[in-house]
Amino acid sequence: MRPPIRPRTRRPTRRPTHRPTHQPTPRPTRQPIRRPTRPPTRQPIRR
Repeated sequence: MRPPIRPRTRRPTRRPTHRPTHQPTPRPTRQPIRRPTRPPTRQPIRR
């Protein structure tokens, strides 16, 4: 025994509320790790 087929009721189409595009919270930019600068090592003069 099948239940009687119910006529399809029209559901009111929900309009999406226009909301501003969600911007992700900006990540704080990681500062590059400043390595202590070493003076260039003097290359011994190869003879």
